[in-house]
Amino acid sequence: MKIRTSRFDPSIICLEADDSSPSEILDRLDSHGFGFAVFGEDVPEPMIVLDTRQGLTPDQMLAVEAHEVGHVLSGSADEPTAELHGVAILRLAGHHNAAELLLNRGIL
Repeated sequence: MKIRTSRFDPSIICLEADDSSPSEILDRLDSHGFGFAVFGEDVPEPMIVLDTRQGLTPDQMLAVEAHEVGHVLSGSADEPTAELHGVAILRLAGHHNAAELLLNRGIL
């Protein structure tokens, strides 16, 4: 597992999970798709977890990261809200192909 800060917000910790990650993380990824966010009043440092086991392209990984960062920055567990924030984050950073991936997923 690799630990870094998010490409989009250095205040958010990003865990890149792989086959060697703790089973609790892998089990949660298996039930939540390509990533999840941990944030809220009881969380001192927000974090996102990305699943690197899926063989996603770089643009797909950027889209997943931006979506999860969208949850944290919006403070919302709502998928469309996170998706809108993710699209804005990607466009602002110049990652237009990744933004299009989110727009075409059907959540918005």
